Amino acid sequence: MAEHAFALLTRGPAPLSIDGAQLGHGLPAGPIPVSELREMLLHPSCSRATRDHAWRHLIDQARTHRGAWMVAAVALAIPMLRRLITALANKTTAERIDRRTWRPRS
Repeated sequence: MAEHAFALLTRGPAPLSIDGAQLGHGLPAGPIPVSELREMLLHPSCSRATRDHAWRHLIDQARTHRGAWMVAAVALAIPMLRRLITALANKTTAERIDRRTWRPRS
Protein backbone atom coordinates (compact mmCIF):
# COMPACT_ATOMS: atom_id res chain seq x y z
CA MET A 1 0.00 0.00 0.00
CA ALA A 2 2.80 2.40 0.90
CA GLU A 3 4.62 1.60 -2.35
CA HIS A 4 1.47 2.31 -4.36
CA ALA A 5 0.87 5.64 -2.60
CA PHE A 6 4.56 6.50 -3.10
CA ALA A 7 4.26 5.78 -6.83
CA LEU A 8 1.34 8.20 -7.03
CA LEU A 9 3.34 10.90 -5.25
CA THR A 10 6.23 10.55 -7.67
CA ARG A 11 4.23 10.77 -10.91
CA GLY A 12 3.03 13.70 -12.90
CA PRO A 13 4.41 17.06 -13.75
CA ALA A 14 5.15 17.98 -10.11
CA PRO A 15 6.37 14.93 -8.16
CA LEU A 16 7.02 15.32 -4.44
CA SER A 17 10.59 16.65 -4.26
CA ILE A 18 13.20 18.02 -1.91
CA ASP A 19 15.51 20.93 -2.64
CA GLY A 20 18.99 19.49 -3.02
CA ALA A 21 20.54 22.97 -2.92
CA GLN A 22 18.96 23.58 0.49
CA LEU A 23 20.06 20.21 1.86
CA GLY A 24 23.60 20.25 0.50
CA HIS A 25 25.80 17.35 1.68
CA GLY A 26 26.79 16.43 -1.86
CA LEU A 27 23.25 16.18 -3.20
CA PRO A 28 22.62 17.75 -6.60
CA ALA A 29 21.36 21.34 -6.49
CA GLY A 30 17.73 21.79 -7.46
CA PRO A 31 14.59 19.74 -7.00
CA ILE A 32 15.14 16.02 -6.38
CA PRO A 33 12.02 13.86 -6.70
CA VAL A 34 11.73 11.58 -3.66
CA SER A 35 11.87 8.53 -5.96
CA GLU A 36 15.33 9.66 -7.12
CA LEU A 37 16.31 10.50 -3.55
CA ARG A 38 15.54 6.92 -2.54
CA GLU A 39 17.91 5.62 -5.22
CA MET A 40 20.61 8.09 -4.14
CA LEU A 41 20.32 7.14 -0.46
CA LEU A 42 20.53 3.43 -1.28
CA HIS A 43 23.57 3.80 -3.52
CA PRO A 44 26.80 2.55 -1.91
CA SER A 45 28.58 5.83 -2.74
CA CYS A 46 26.15 7.82 -0.56
CA SER A 47 27.91 8.83 2.64
CA ARG A 48 26.43 8.14 6.04
CA ALA A 49 26.46 11.91 6.75
CA THR A 50 24.42 12.61 3.60
CA ARG A 51 22.02 9.80 4.41
CA ASP A 52 21.57 10.99 8.01
CA HIS A 53 21.06 14.59 6.93
CA ALA A 54 18.47 13.62 4.30
CA TRP A 55 16.63 11.42 6.82
CA ARG A 56 16.53 14.23 9.38
CA HIS A 57 14.97 16.44 6.70
CA LEU A 58 12.44 13.77 5.68
CA ILE A 59 11.42 13.11 9.27
CA ASP A 60 11.05 16.84 9.92
CA GLN A 61 8.85 17.18 6.81
CA ALA A 62 6.75 14.17 7.88
CA ARG A 63 6.26 15.58 11.38
CA THR A 64 5.49 19.08 10.15
CA HIS A 65 3.39 18.42 7.05
CA ARG A 66 2.27 14.82 7.61
CA GLY A 67 0.28 13.42 4.64
CA ALA A 68 2.43 13.03 1.54
CA TRP A 69 5.67 13.44 3.46
CA MET A 70 4.69 10.70 5.91
CA VAL A 71 4.03 8.36 2.98
CA ALA A 72 7.36 9.36 1.41
CA ALA A 73 9.29 8.66 4.63
CA VAL A 74 7.66 5.24 5.04
CA ALA A 75 8.27 4.31 1.40
CA LEU A 76 11.90 5.43 1.53
CA ALA A 77 12.41 3.26 4.62
CA ILE A 78 11.00 0.08 3.03
CA PRO A 79 14.14 -1.01 1.09
CA MET A 80 16.35 -0.48 4.14
CA LEU A 81 13.88 -2.31 6.38
CA ARG A 82 13.83 -5.24 3.94
CA ARG A 83 17.63 -5.46 4.17
CA LEU A 84 17.49 -5.46 7.97
CA ILE A 85 14.75 -8.09 8.03
CA THR A 86 16.72 -10.33 5.67
CA ALA A 87 19.88 -9.96 7.76
CA LEU A 88 17.99 -10.71 10.97
CA ALA A 89 16.22 -13.69 9.42
CA ASN A 90 19.52 -15.12 8.19
CA LYS A 91 21.13 -14.61 11.61
CA THR A 92 18.17 -16.12 13.45
CA THR A 93 18.17 -19.16 11.18
CA ALA A 94 21.91 -19.65 11.74
CA GLU A 95 21.48 -19.37 15.52
CA ARG A 96 18.64 -21.93 15.50
CA ILE A 97 20.73 -24.37 13.47
CA ASP A 98 23.61 -23.94 15.92
CA ARG A 99 21.36 -24.62 18.91
CA ARG A 100 19.86 -27.73 17.33
CA THR A 101 23.20 -29.29 16.45
CA TRP A 102 25.05 -28.25 19.58
CA ARG A 103 25.44 -30.90 22.26
CA PRO A 104 26.96 -30.35 25.70
CA ARG A 105 30.26 -32.08 26.36
CA SER A 106 30.11 -35.09 28.65
